[in-house]
Amino acid sequence: MKSDSRLKIACIVMMIHNITLALWGLLLTFLPDRVFEVSSLSFLGRNWASIKQSDGRMVDYITSYARFWGLQGIVIGVLIIFLTLVPYRKGERWAWLCIAVGSTIGWLSAALLDARLGLLSIVYIDLIPLALAYFSLALAGTTIFAWNRAQVK
Repeated sequence: MKSDSRLKIACIVMMIHNITLALWGLLLTFLPDRVFEVSSLSFLGRNWASIKQSDGRMVDYITSYARFWGLQGIVIGVLIIFLTLVPYRKGERWAWLCIAVGSTIGWLSAALLDARLGLLSIVYIDLIPLALAYFSLALAGTTIFAWNRAQVK
């Protein structure tokens, strides 16, 4: 397989990772109640509907916080899509490093949070995009970090 085709495949795989992040942000921004229906029962032992009835101001606070966290996910998703489509696709080493560090911190922190909330089934959902990112990074790394870059081109 030629090195440039490895980089193309790596970019396609990385886009799956990026779109996952942006979709997570959209879900949290526009449907926070669905997210909390799943997590409130396992962490608090109460369903989200009963929590909403008992403490409206706290629910407003949590929902507002979640929506802004979702907006952050959308923005980061769009930025990492741009990072993948422009410098990563061109084989820039700094883009590879940014995606490696950002993906590791982002998805591992999400997995740790979900584990802390008792959402062990969702931890796997956090680790799948991280595995996709690592696969893409490994595939692209053989091209990006080639000892003799003249052979790559």
